Amino acid sequence: MSKKSKIYLDTSTISHLDQPGKPSEYEYTRLFWNDIDRYDVYISEVVIRELSKCDTEKATKLFGFVSDIEYTLLNTSNEIYTLADRIIQRKILPPKSIEDARHLAHALAVECDYLLTWNMNHLANVATNEGVRLLTFDLMRKPILIIPPSMLVKKEDTDNENT
Repeated sequence: MSKKSKIYLDTSTISHLDQPGKPSEYEYTRLFWNDIDRYDVYISEVVIRELSKCDTEKATKLFGFVSDIEYTLLNTSNEIYTLADRIIQRKILPPKSIEDARHLAHALAVECDYLLTWNMNHLANVATNEGVRLLTFDLMRKPILIIPPSMLVKKEDTDNENT
């Protein structure tokens, strides 16, 4: 039996399950979600807190999606705060993105293979991935890729889109 890849879901990944106004991200997220059992899934208290800030109707829908999957809930610890601060100090993320740094710190702490996000501005981009690659090397931690969910959708799931 092959080992499952470990993935951390940030809030944007879950919230795009209920964003038909962004059709591409919405569709890719739903395709990914249909196959999520191929992964060991991690979500942190940061995600729960951010989802709780949605209006009641949306939060209920999103928590419903979360309750349908198996995942490990990660608690925020001093290690997470320290690692998030280091991410900010190294200018991998700007100070205003401390919650994104905490998402990343959680994913690094449990040695996830991927952090999934639709946040292209601060997380899923070349500069952040390069900064994280250097940080994990310096800390002697397992490297991680920060990518949108679309990159984990199997090709055969998208073949019908263009026909």
